Amino acid sequence: MPNSNVRELENSERTPVPGAQVIGVYPQDEQIEVTIRLKSEPSADFHSKVLPAGKLGALPLQERTYLNRTEFEKCYEASSSDINAVTQFAESFGLIEVGSCGAGRLLRFTGSVAEMESAFEITLLRYSYRFGEYRGYVGKLKVPVAVWGSIEGVFGLDTRKQSKPILATTSKMPLQGNSQSVLQHLIECYQFPQGWNGGGETIGILEFGGQFLLQDYAAYFQQTNLGSPLPLEVGTVPQATTPRDDLEVALDVEVAGTVAPGAQTVVYFAPNTDKGWVDGLCAAVYDKKNNPTILSISWGKTEDGWGEDTRDVVNQILMEAAQLGVTVCAASGDDGCALNKNGEARVIFPASSPYVLSCGGTAFRKDKGEVVWNDGARSATGGGESTVAPRPDWQKTLLPKQPQIGRLLPDVAGLAARRYSIYSRGGYVNGVGGTSAVAPLWAGLIACMNQDLQRRPIPSRVGYFNPLLYNTPALQKTFNDIVFGNNGLNGNVGFQATAGWDECTGWGTPKGQALLNAL
Repeated sequence: MPNSNVRELENSERTPVPGAQVIGVYPQDEQIEVTIRLKSEPSADFHSKVLPAGKLGALPLQERTYLNRTEFEKCYEASSSDINAVTQFAESFGLIEVGSCGAGRLLRFTGSVAEMESAFEITLLRYSYRFGEYRGYVGKLKVPVAVWGSIEGVFGLDTRKQSKPILATTSKMPLQGNSQSVLQHLIECYQFPQGWNGGGETIGILEFGGQFLLQDYAAYFQQTNLGSPLPLEVGTVPQATTPRDDLEVALDVEVAGTVAPGAQTVVYFAPNTDKGWVDGLCAAVYDKKNNPTILSISWGKTEDGWGEDTRDVVNQILMEAAQLGVTVCAASGDDGCALNKNGEARVIFPASSPYVLSCGGTAFRKDKGEVVWNDGARSATGGGESTVAPRPDWQKTLLPKQPQIGRLLPDVAGLAARRYSIYSRGGYVNGVGGTSAVAPLWAGLIACMNQDLQRRPIPSRVGYFNPLLYNTPALQKTFNDIVFGNNGLNGNVGFQATAGWDECTGWGTPKGQALLNAL
């Protein structure tokens, strides 16, 4: 007979990774840490102080007002009754609280396998799959009715690899080169505002693997007179690292640091799991010490590769970032018009979130100028239509002859071809690229624009500007329109570049000074 005192948590279902095999169970005394995300209880005056993200993003920059992170937390935190109820529930099963994030509405608990299985009525299984092993469960989590309405998600019970670095490399990757020439060319080509270097701004970079060595970063900038400050690290560097993950970290940090050398760079490391994504994003979005104004994310996975609860909570955190005035730049993916097993087009999350600036990729050709980045059978810029995020109001004027279904991406673009040279592990790696490079490139551009905007008579910053971009022709004219190429791979037709917005490069690549003037 079903237990009437417990209820299933919505969207908490997990199924095994395709091809994974059960290889055993876990010792009952093995320790696990989980993160529980609580529902919000906005204060009575919250809606008078904080506009919905869509309305806020549609306002001219000078008409926007933002709460600081402390004020936002006071207006948006979980209720004390929910916190107490969930804490009592966890402690009743022997779980011990080990941390929290007030603004992120997170409570973290540790406990044994036996205690976790009892608390959430699951069996934890060891799986073997192509990335090694992971811990998982089948079905949905169950919690007592008394706390069911207080919890948005529980993360950390499943440890499968959640995302991948969206990075393109050559096959040989020779260890020598000139890292500055391509980026200096882009600063000129994309008309970065002259006289600004991002000073006073903080760029937060999310990393779910890899590490960087300060001596590598210092060696990279010794070749220039940029004087970029050394980046700060926040969070725990994952134990497992690969040359590819390390290269992703180096690419993100070095691109952002080159184009905005006056900005402070803060790198937020977190494990590559659903828990890592929730914890890492909250650490960045609600960082009261460093106060990042721009975030760059070059990791992701197709939408169907995320637990629905994880995707929902990550999307909520990104929405809250928008309400705080933080611009989030995310790589749109390097798999072109990715297809699922049914031949249906897929897109990358979190780039498909309506609260991020989704960054597609271009390449330069002598005969046609700047075109859609597509290396044929290897990789191409991601783009298309979301199957989970509804078409936002600010995109409903696009593709009027097609059904208004999902969020369309990308929004903007930049050079993604394998022309970057990155310093990592003591030497240069040539032939690096991907839309991974475009997210930090745009983050650096926005830092420079913010620096200028903060010095205007009415200080402002770019923040979340997707709604403004899609509904303001004057802004759309400040882009280099990319009209050649497509993002089809391996015989798939993909999407074709056209005049105006398209599913390959969005509105195009920036004319930075013109965009700043229009904003």
